[in-house]
Amino acid sequence: MPDSRRLLLRVAVKLMLGLSLLALLWLFLNARERPQPEPAEAFTLPELAPGELHKLVWRGRRILVLAYDPALLTRLNATDEHPAHPGLLVALDYGGELGCPLEWRGEGAAGAPKPWYGGLVDSCRGSWYDPMGRIYEGSNWGMDLRQPRHRIEGNTLLLGGE
Repeated sequence: MPDSRRLLLRVAVKLMLGLSLLALLWLFLNARERPQPEPAEAFTLPELAPGELHKLVWRGRRILVLAYDPALLTRLNATDEHPAHPGLLVALDYGGELGCPLEWRGEGAAGAPKPWYGGLVDSCRGSWYDPMGRIYEGSNWGMDLRQPRHRIEGNTLLLGGE
């Protein structure tokens, strides 16, 4: 057999062996059992009027549920945004880097930014948030409120899960 053909066969066999080893390695790495996500935890929501807060603790974190009038979205110029649950904000109850709780302040609150139609204020640093959890410009903290993975089914709030 000519040397060039023998060289070609050797290269082909080595390539097939290499690809076979890679396929086995891929199978081995993907055959491990993946951790299952934690199931969602259910909380029953009380009837909330606009401006009412409901606070709870989930996995050691403070959570707030704020009811607001969905018609407020047009006054807030938020018509381009589509909240998953118009009329309800579900967020972590931490206003900034200090981890202070949030408090509701109604329309016309003293010291509130203009225009103010009601929302939340950080009890330590005084950062202001609208009812959708968006920070007002000029506040001490530069981030919107963080929202945990959640969904609402009827009057049940499901936190976590997939």
